[in-house]
Amino acid sequence: MQKNNSKIKNIQSYSSEICSYSDSRKFMEARNSKISRSASLHPHHIITWPEHLNWWLDKNILKYKVKKNNITLAYYWITKKNDSFGTFINSGWFLERNISNLNDLNFKLKISYATLKFQLASVKKVYKKMPWIITMKKKNKFIKFLNKDVGFKNASELSLVRAKNNYSNIEFDKIFEVMEMNL
Repeated sequence: MQKNNSKIKNIQSYSSEICSYSDSRKFMEARNSKISRSASLHPHHIITWPEHLNWWLDKNILKYKVKKNNITLAYYWITKKNDSFGTFINSGWFLERNISNLNDLNFKLKISYATLKFQLASVKKVYKKMPWIITMKKKNKFIKFLNKDVGFKNASELSLVRAKNNYSNIEFDKIFEVMEMNL
């Protein structure tokens, strides 16, 4: 599945690389952090080790980390989904929970932006000619701004249907928003 090199060039002195098995525990802890769960489709669900391991071992899910000075600051994942309309890309990202200055909004903005740019570069290296559909909380204006800045737009009716089908038990109209990018 992986067609790209394990490392991606630097963006503002940050780097991105494919996660190794040794990253699996820290990745799960970041997924389960309070801030990550607050943006999640299932904010009250704590992911168990067996659940995470099952997800982690899925070779169709590409997992990466963003680093600076050899310190992991964020993680992101990408997967290809199939439905009755064809294929599309789905993804997510979150910050490492143990960053000492995570309360610094400017620092968080830089890491978030770099992570999203790396995710975009990774998607473009691996996947071609399909929609990339993402879901986020409506109230998260910060993330919407970042997504628009890298090229996402409001989802088409078809992408809304696909997102709703992908997450069938979620109330999209009240809480979540869907965006898309055509590769």
